[in-house]
Amino acid sequence: MDRQLVFLAFALAAHVTHDPFSEQSAVRFESSQPAGRVPRTSLWVTGGIITAFLFCLCAGLGTAVWFFAGQWDSSTPLADLPPREDSVSSSFGSDAEVFNQGLLESISQSEAERADQHFAADDAELPNLAAASDRDLQVRKFIQHAARSANEGGPIPFHRDMFIAAIAQSPETVGSLHWADRFAIKGWLDDYEPVPDETDQYIRIVNIHWDDNPILATVDVIFYSDENQADSQRWFLVHDDGKWQVYDWLSLEYGRRMSDEYAVYVAGETRLAEGLDLIINQLGDAQTAWDAGREDVALAAVKNCETTPTMPQDRSIVLLRIAYTWMYFGRYGDALKSLQKITDPDRRWGVWPMVALCHLNMGRDEMALQAANKVLDQSPNHPRSHWLLSIVHQQMDRMDLAADEAVLALAGCPRDQSLVDSLMSYQRQQDIPALLDAMRHSTSGTWTGLADWAAYDRSWADALVQAVDSRTDLDMPDGIRVMIDANQAWSKQEFGRAAELFLQVRSEATDRDIRRVASQDHADARVETSQFEELFRESEDPTATFSMLVHWCFEGDFYGDPEKLFSAIAAWDESASSSDEDERWLTGLRGWCHWQLIDAVTTKFSDDPNPDLAAVHAVAALEDLSAFGQWRQSVVESQAEADGMDGEDDDGDSDESLISAVDRSIASVRLSQGQWAEVLDQFPDDVLIQDRLLHGLRLGGAEAMQSALDSSDDESGPEIEFFRNRLRAELASQSGEMEAADRWFGKATEAVQDLDPEGYYGLHPSVLEQRADGLVVHRMLPSEVKIDEGGFADLVTRVVRRAARWGDSRSVQAWSGRAVPDSFDAEQLAEIRVRVAETRFANGDFETAASGLGGDPSSDSRWSQRIHRLRLQALLEADDFDAASELVKQTVNQAGDAMPQSDSADHRTPPREMALIALARQDTVELQRLLAEFPSDVVAEWMEGSLQRRWLVRMASKPELLPILNEYSYTVGSVMSESTGRLFMPQDHEFSERSISAALQSATAETFRMTALKPSDDSGDTAWMADSPSGQRFLIMNSTNNVWTTPQMSSGSGDAVMIAVLDQMPQANRRLFQVAAAMAGDEAVAFSWLDEGLSWWEGDLRDRIQWDDRVPVDPKVLHQSIQTRKRSPESAEQGSAAAEGSDQIAKLPSGSVVDLVETCMGATNRISADLIGVDLDQGRVMVRPHADGVIDPLIRKDVDYYTRIGLVQLATPDP
Repeated sequence: MDRQLVFLAFALAAHVTHDPFSEQSAVRFESSQPAGRVPRTSLWVTGGIITAFLFCLCAGLGTAVWFFAGQWDSSTPLADLPPREDSVSSSFGSDAEVFNQGLLESISQSEAERADQHFAADDAELPNLAAASDRDLQVRKFIQHAARSANEGGPIPFHRDMFIAAIAQSPETVGSLHWADRFAIKGWLDDYEPVPDETDQYIRIVNIHWDDNPILATVDVIFYSDENQADSQRWFLVHDDGKWQVYDWLSLEYGRRMSDEYAVYVAGETRLAEGLDLIINQLGDAQTAWDAGREDVALAAVKNCETTPTMPQDRSIVLLRIAYTWMYFGRYGDALKSLQKITDPDRRWGVWPMVALCHLNMGRDEMALQAANKVLDQSPNHPRSHWLLSIVHQQMDRMDLAADEAVLALAGCPRDQSLVDSLMSYQRQQDIPALLDAMRHSTSGTWTGLADWAAYDRSWADALVQAVDSRTDLDMPDGIRVMIDANQAWSKQEFGRAAELFLQVRSEATDRDIRRVASQDHADARVETSQFEELFRESEDPTATFSMLVHWCFEGDFYGDPEKLFSAIAAWDESASSSDEDERWLTGLRGWCHWQLIDAVTTKFSDDPNPDLAAVHAVAALEDLSAFGQWRQSVVESQAEADGMDGEDDDGDSDESLISAVDRSIASVRLSQGQWAEVLDQFPDDVLIQDRLLHGLRLGGAEAMQSALDSSDDESGPEIEFFRNRLRAELASQSGEMEAADRWFGKATEAVQDLDPEGYYGLHPSVLEQRADGLVVHRMLPSEVKIDEGGFADLVTRVVRRAARWGDSRSVQAWSGRAVPDSFDAEQLAEIRVRVAETRFANGDFETAASGLGGDPSSDSRWSQRIHRLRLQALLEADDFDAASELVKQTVNQAGDAMPQSDSADHRTPPREMALIALARQDTVELQRLLAEFPSDVVAEWMEGSLQRRWLVRMASKPELLPILNEYSYTVGSVMSESTGRLFMPQDHEFSERSISAALQSATAETFRMTALKPSDDSGDTAWMADSPSGQRFLIMNSTNNVWTTPQMSSGSGDAVMIAVLDQMPQANRRLFQVAAAMAGDEAVAFSWLDEGLSWWEGDLRDRIQWDDRVPVDPKVLHQSIQTRKRSPESAEQGSAAAEGSDQIAKLPSGSVVDLVETCMGATNRISADLIGVDLDQGRVMVRPHADGVIDPLIRKDVDYYTRIGLVQLATPDP
């Protein structure tokens, strides 16, 4: 029997049973190809129909059947299709060229013509196209209706015969399309008609191309939305039966038409042909598994897809889909590996954007920029090209370039509100016209967003008002114009006027959302100046206002004065008649105010502490907070009962969150009064409150912990037992009984599995951190600790992390040696490598640090970029510049290997890292050559980076650096220290040049040159800069008239001496503690190491803070900084004076003499300087100092610098 007859039988059987192109349920990815296929099912079917049919064929009826089948499919297409190239890649090139030409031509169109290209799928009417033909209008309406239907899950009119003709014409069709193949395809189409599946909310018709045959048309269209980036398609249409229908389409992101995909399938060998569909389904299943938390299943599914055989023509699309999935999982290195295997990345538009995003997410900004430029090469006027460049430039801190590209992207997709929001955020006055053009298509929410931005920049607000008033085409919603004025008043800090204008918006607006925003902004304006009585009086819904304030207060969003709020509540109670609900909300507000006022009358914040009044506030707070919490709980329970729910609705979730916040407030009040037992008694089941209680007890010391343990002896329940086990572990740890401590830690860890199985409360890491602290404090070795295998890797990682922060090289070495690949994941191994290297780096062992970071770190590890930068830094510090150059080139080559092999690939070394190497070499000629490749503002931003600054500072005294500083206008800001601490001393302690010099010499065995700073205020603080011949630099400042509070609520008053290490020599922490111990003498009361928030209080302080080959941690160290402030705060007056001074600076003419203020950790120094100019838009000033800097070595005499306006003051004569 003829094999074609057998195929016909099988095709008929398939038609009866199953369609290999049936609709799939594959998950939609960020960008996906048109609807594909599911795998073929076997065509082998048993049953009487096929048996009988085959019998007929073999019994001599074959000729008749053959003739009938050929006649059955002898129909000709409705029209001859436009010719195609002889390969899919050539066809794509032609399609892309035509699409790009349409984008280019739109640039020269009038504004009205460009606006007519855009509409939404659900618009009631299309734009008024005066010059459009009836056919154009018909096609546009068809595209709109088709998109609307597809967006709602409906069909798109589809022409089967023309689609089959397109398959026959495909370059992938071998020879002619046999009638048996046509017969099979028709059977598949009976079950499922493929349709373009990447339609979206907004539509841009780039162009409509008419064939010589008037019933054929090709439409170049972009679909996009606020959530999805632009997708580029070509739809091939035919007019039949009185309507337009799609017969083929091309997604330029994937690079081939749907007819090509079917042609590959029809001509392919079954096992390979069905590979694409199998992979599509598996990737959908993998994403579902990932979302469900079954990560191992998801990863295995994707890896299986990588080895599933496919037709060669399908391979690039398969790899692109796999890359999308890897990106969805956040595994950008794996995504790049898939993308690298794509052999024709320039022949589809979906590859290079993904390459750019992968590199961007991995911190490879330069590689991301190269890939983004490839996107631009493919389609120079495509909005997605500009969007991608915008986010890359933004990541590289090239804000002007980012904004320029955002303008172009918005012009191409003017209805994309996310692009509108992005462009607003740059707040450039020159972008306001483009924003207003886009606002013509915007919703009320975007209009309120535009108005809100006016509050942040006075100049921008003024320009916006002027631009809005000059336009007549905006059709702003009611109230928006006044809302802009209100935010302009806010930008001038005219909060009273802003509040009045927001009230006006509330009365004018008809849109519900605008009224809601105006009400909230009105409240914000009143709260800004704590005008609560006015807020209550002006509220049109007091209940809503009280509720809003309660949520703000308990959610941490309240920034007004609690005392004034308390007074306003009392005034309201006297003057107004509140409803029962109002009184309930006011009870919550009163309780919160009482809670806040406890601190206001304690030593922590008051010059005249009143513990009796604090106790009164505590009692009232507990009463009001308890009553309010009980009321909200009853509301939740009643609502759940009424609705037949368990409180899982949105309002229920909000109330549950509020109730939890109230409970935490109650616990905080009790803790402030030392009521540890009462907290445990009231909240026996709340593990979060118990976690806070444990923290407070640890600060309270062993006595407090033992008391809490004894008082809870009669309590029961898993939460209480978990808490008690942690207390026991901490007590044992503090007393050095680590075997017992580990036993209790083990019990606590076991309980976590039941109390917090999903990790919602973070109990597991909290227990591990507590255990790690104890192990490092007592310098326990891994061999001395019994560790459960399940938590071994986690614990080792945390111990190494903690030991590295405390400079404990011995513990780092011992514990990091237990990290082996079989038991640790890539993230843990990478972090441990970093911590080991950081410890070596801090000790000046740069060569060993660099060698320990060798090898190829996991490209998927979030540590990979940090490993690269730290290794580069170590090589530079070791003066191994050749190895540093090789590292950069090797890294770029590795990244290049993960880049698809483009026809015009340019994997050059990033000039910025090579510039860093030239800077470290002090090769200014090469440095200037490399910097010349970038715009001056980009170079200026690069120079401000912490890594670059390390090397610039070392060249500060060299004349060769001056031209670079001058050319790129270095920006002066606050100087960061390498290590900082604060000593607390009695008020009459000696602080003089002599005493400081003696302490420094005692600690370092060096003499220092002392320079007194000229403070920028009259606070009475004094500071000295100390420089040694070897390069050590210390900034030491004495702040007088301070009060402080320890974490244990102990208090004191006197002076606070800040010590900051400013040089970049090794062992900064060791030198800080050595100087602090020398200065402490017998007088010091306490010491805080600000970098890690550790405090030493009481005992022989000088001995306790002596460096002992690591930070001198002991069981009594407090894991919290000591709070300090001036006894008579003048911050408000100083802030007002600073604002007034900035206004005066802005009015000074160029050439005026001003003071440039150097600053570091609160210490300041004035330098006389010439004012060169003021840039109010950027909030910065250019000055030319008359002398070198004292704190900042990069400030050089007669060099022009930018600085923020707040660091320039009116000239002050020296005393």
